[in-house]
Amino acid sequence: MLWTLTLSGFVGFAAAACFGLTAAWFAQGRPEGLDRGASIAARSFAWFWGGLGVYTAMQGAMDLLGAAGYTPLPLFTAARLASLPVYCFALYGLVDHALYLRTGSRKHRAFVGAYFVVFAIALVAIILRNMPDDVVVMRWRTDVSYPSLPSSPVVGIALVLIAIPPLFAVGSQLLLSRHVKDPTRRRRIRIVFGSLLVFLVATALSRYSENDAWQLVMRPVLGLATAAIVVRAYKPATTKPAPSPSRAALEARVRDLV
Repeated sequence: MLWTLTLSGFVGFAAAACFGLTAAWFAQGRPEGLDRGASIAARSFAWFWGGLGVYTAMQGAMDLLGAAGYTPLPLFTAARLASLPVYCFALYGLVDHALYLRTGSRKHRAFVGAYFVVFAIALVAIILRNMPDDVVVMRWRTDVSYPSLPSSPVVGIALVLIAIPPLFAVGSQLLLSRHVKDPTRRRRIRIVFGSLLVFLVATALSRYSENDAWQLVMRPVLGLATAAIVVRAYKPATTKPAPSPSRAALEARVRDLV
């Protein structure tokens, strides 16, 4: 059993659990009284984290199976086919949330949804056209290999097309922060969407580099840190309860006499 791959699998599951808890937190912690559009947009942010959690958990499971030496090609191929629509669904949730926050309109939802549906179908079609012929077990990750794939420019264009919408949405929120007068909300926007921007760029670069150790650091590890930063930014500050009279008197004596 490869200990590096086992570690990668457990790190992936830890990140997936954190993503899932983040999704649950946003799904249950929406303010009361939101209109329908705002409520759907808030739920879309939960969809992003939930989809990212499912995608990461699938990768972690494949890593653990690979570490144990169990690598049936049909199972890994099915996991790869299923993971692509899940990831596109997660990105749809992020873009939908960001665009509503920016515009206050729901008119974009159908177009954004159609874009990611078409893209997910195209990615699945590429895999079906070039069916994987083997499972590759590396030190830090597992993947399927293909007998033939589109040329590097085609792959690069595909990565750009899937990266542009979420990067544009996240970047627009960072620009929007300049017009927010409340310093707390302005700081929150910058922290949340700035960390998401770093995460998205890092994961795209790690995938293109094909470096398995770099992918481990950039995807589940950095993703886990991003989820923690996002929840911490949105979580309201806890206020300490007022001390009891006896406690207040004790503190006053300590302050005056010590």
